[in-house]
Amino acid sequence: MMPSGMRVAIKRLKEGVEVCHFLDEICEKAKIRHPNLVGIIGYCNKGDQSLVYEYCLNGDLATWLLGDRMTSILTWQQRMNISIGIARGLWYLHHNPLKKICHGDMKLTKILLNEKLEAKISDFNLSRYKSKEKTGQEKIANDVFNFGILLLQIMTGRKSTSIAEARDAVLRKGSLSGLADPRLNGAYDSAAFQNAMSIAVHCTNPSERERPNMEEVLQKLEQIQTQILVRTNCKDVIY
Repeated sequence: MMPSGMRVAIKRLKEGVEVCHFLDEICEKAKIRHPNLVGIIGYCNKGDQSLVYEYCLNGDLATWLLGDRMTSILTWQQRMNISIGIARGLWYLHHNPLKKICHGDMKLTKILLNEKLEAKISDFNLSRYKSKEKTGQEKIANDVFNFGILLLQIMTGRKSTSIAEARDAVLRKGSLSGLADPRLNGAYDSAAFQNAMSIAVHCTNPSERERPNMEEVLQKLEQIQTQILVRTNCKDVIY
């Protein structure tokens, strides 16, 4: 906690990080601001080199979906909001006007939730885009694949949903209701669930070239959200 009373998160860096590299990364990260990215507040280069980040009250998404929060289950609407938030943050990283960034390690533990249960992507590494192991486009495609896995986990509440099972059901245009998180107790929009699962399957296409980009993914998720609101409003009018 800061002297002002503001709660923050401290991340100590590994030993051996050069000071010049440390300061360069801080300066670059400080320029990257988005509502769905964990913001950097400051740093400490005395003793242990540390980064100071905004504090996310509700922890990581893995705890909510796979942990012991038996009394706090994410609702269908919260899951949709979180999915869209992650997509917005990842889209921003991929299309950042200052520097295109690949996250490189998208998974449930990297998604933090603030007091409003809004998604915040953490631990994006500015240097990952420069990696010579893969081209920038290949690493972006890998981010999309990992987002697809995240979306499957958010929708199903499972640690490892069978991509093959989901893909088979989508291609056959069969029902995917059996894959929905049972803790939702059926309280979800079945058409929206089907569409969201279809997006996840497309993101995890074995062919990198066949995967959508995050702009396309975001647009489709926002369309699903709009369709849900339209159907909800229609029901209110009817009843």
